[in-house]
Amino acid sequence: GVTSLHTFVVVTFCYPLVDELYPLWVEGSMTFVDSAETQTKAILPMSVFMGYILSDVVFVTVAILMKGKFEGDDGGFMVHHLAILVTWYMALTKRSCFGFCIGPMMCEVTQPLLGLRYYMAKYKYFGPIFTVNGLAILVSWWVFRVGGYVLLQGRSVFNSAGLMMDDPLRVLMVVNWGIGGVLQVFWGAKILMGVLKFLVPGMNKKKTK
Repeated sequence: GVTSLHTFVVVTFCYPLVDELYPLWVEGSMTFVDSAETQTKAILPMSVFMGYILSDVVFVTVAILMKGKFEGDDGGFMVHHLAILVTWYMALTKRSCFGFCIGPMMCEVTQPLLGLRYYMAKYKYFGPIFTVNGLAILVSWWVFRVGGYVLLQGRSVFNSAGLMMDDPLRVLMVVNWGIGGVLQVFWGAKILMGVLKFLVPGMNKKKTK
């Protein structure tokens, strides 16, 4: 619930930048140097996003300490979130690469749907709303995370590749995009398979003679 609220606030604060940055994403012409307007508008949503990520790190750290061990995706989660904190801190400090940060933050638009799915599964509700929510997760994931973050932002990454080697922040931003892109496609494929298995119950059963 808290995570969904955090993501709603982040996306709301990012939205005013979409009109300015969307043409750059489509054209693949976004660079590491931001306009003065982008710098001014991006500071608040980036700061809020860092607070949201930091709160997640604290909650997971407390949970790990209480369990006395890492479980499931705890290790990957911590590495991913700590990398974001370092990158965003460097971007805010250097006042650079803000445009490349807005794309990943807009991906959080899928989080409330994931949160709703978690609670419906927890209370064992698998009715029509569960099905519609699952389809909404699938569509929004592939639109925002794969289409927007991986493909649209990826064009700008490749077009700006020649400008990246002179700045550690730019290198880190590109590396984070590459790792994040692989994860978004991987998780998107898992969501697709999960939806197909739910809609076609016999799909995941082994054929018997």
